[in-house]
Amino acid sequence: MLRWIKLLFACELLCVATAAAQDARLSPTDLHATPVTLHLHNSTLAKAVESLNKQADFKIDLNGSGEEPITMDVDKQPFWEVFCKICDQGHVNVGEYWNGTPGIHLMPGDRSATPRAIAGPALVTFQRIERLNQLTAPPAIQDFCDVQAMVIWEPRLAVGFFESISTPTLAVDENGLSLVPDGEVSDPRNSYEQKIQSVNENGMRQYSVQHSIRLKIPATAGRQVAHLSGKIRMWVIDQTQNVEIADIAAANKSHPTLVAGANTKLKIANIWTGDGQVQMQVQFTKNKGESDEDWNLRQRMLNSIKGHLLGSDGKDWGDSNPSGHGTTQDRLDLYLYFQRKDGTKSTAKKLVLEVPVSAVQLDVPYDLHDLPRP
Repeated sequence: MLRWIKLLFACELLCVATAAAQDARLSPTDLHATPVTLHLHNSTLAKAVESLNKQADFKIDLNGSGEEPITMDVDKQPFWEVFCKICDQGHVNVGEYWNGTPGIHLMPGDRSATPRAIAGPALVTFQRIERLNQLTAPPAIQDFCDVQAMVIWEPRLAVGFFESISTPTLAVDENGLSLVPDGEVSDPRNSYEQKIQSVNENGMRQYSVQHSIRLKIPATAGRQVAHLSGKIRMWVIDQTQNVEIADIAAANKSHPTLVAGANTKLKIANIWTGDGQVQMQVQFTKNKGESDEDWNLRQRMLNSIKGHLLGSDGKDWGDSNPSGHGTTQDRLDLYLYFQRKDGTKSTAKKLVLEVPVSAVQLDVPYDLHDLPRP
């Protein structure tokens, strides 16, 4: 069932920043799993988790005593494989993946039989299958079901956007009848800009997403999904460049436009300041001749922009992810919010925008057998 990562490096430099730009590129080794070594004999779940946290720079939180016995002897094994073995021995499962902080919340409960797929730094757990009855025109009922999966990745990986719903490559019942929908999935989220969603929304950086695999249910379908295989697509930000604005007070008067790449424009539209707070509106525009599909993908990537603000005394005000956005057909508005740290008396001075400029597609394959059908 386990499959290794498949990388499609047909990526494009979508935005090139100006003014004191500094590259931060993802190396190919970053797309491999973190190797983990554990030598535990009659130890505890709590100690195993503590070791995982240290080796992978993670935060795994236990909801329970953590006294469950763990024996593990592995050298330089992929993080998620070791993680799943520990969960199975400790009779715990991922109850919730915290958004905004790089951590996992483990809940009591044995889900060792739950289907999983591992691809390098990503883990997929398949959670449930839901039956859907959709009204069509002319009036008729079409039966579908969704296989619900949760995709989790190591927090060092900057996943920018993902496909929220997909159709499988292969899906058959126990009699060999195809369960793959005809054409595109039929769903309220079927428009391309909604099917491909940003990971970072409303100022919260996420480290897990929900994905639906759509199946059709013909009237003659059997009671099992005998074989289900396909891939879940995500895009990892593999290069960023820094754009510096030396004086935001001056920028608030001039509203500078920075030309980035092939006529990609980044404009500081508005800056609001007051009482130790700064809110900033940054605008991006669609390129002339850019297709709607490419523009939609680029908007999802740009939602991963990050701002860093320094005060007039050189002290750090902190970072900000976009806390909101607005879109028109040809423009994307992102809003960054900063608040002065306690004890800092300075005014806001210098802004550094970390702009994502390219992304690499990461496919997480799955291959499942003998799933019950609702």
